Amino acid sequence: MKDSNQIKVILLDFGGVISPEGFQLSVLHLSKIYGKDYDEMHEIVAVKALRRSGYLGGKSSEKEFWKVVAKELNINEDIMGCRSLMLDNFVPRKEIIDTVRKFKNKFKWGIFSDQTNWIYEVDEKYDFLTYFDYKFISYDLGYTKYDDEFYRIPYKEIKLPAKNILIVDDKQKVLDRAKDFGYHTFRFDSIQGFLDFIYKIE
Repeated sequence: MKDSNQIKVILLDFGGVISPEGFQLSVLHLSKIYGKDYDEMHEIVAVKALRRSGYLGGKSSEKEFWKVVAKELNINEDIMGCRSLMLDNFVPRKEIIDTVRKFKNKFKWGIFSDQTNWIYEVDEKYDFLTYFDYKFISYDLGYTKYDDEFYRIPYKEIKLPAKNILIVDDKQKVLDRAKDFGYHTFRFDSIQGFLDFIYKIE
């Protein structure tokens, strides 16, 4: 990577990088349970319930999130019991956490992720947040990766130019937007690819 020696801080996405993409797996399970195709269920859960309700940005509660899902599915009952489908699919990857720990003296590390309060419940089980210096989480900040301000917050808080910060994500549209703000970026496709990249810039 050109100018990789500029990188002082590395920000990782949670679902898809630190852990597998648990949300997508959860949507798949819900689609099978309620007899919907994946795209329809994704529209209900990810767009109507998670984003439009405000839950992703911490502006509504998890209870409201599940109420929207139930309403869209025409179900007259509390389906919060399905939350375990979400939480059980988020398991931090040991290889990623080990890499963060190994290079703590070389880089500052952070999380840059659209996540709700679920991330803290996952942390209670796996105790991984302690390894990160910065936590830019949509639920806490009131902005998401759909908002420009979410991309401005890191360099303001870290007090470094964006050119000194690397954002790692599995979604190209996020990385394209991050580049517009001057960040270095890396597309996460595999654990080994990520490890090779980190050792290359070390």
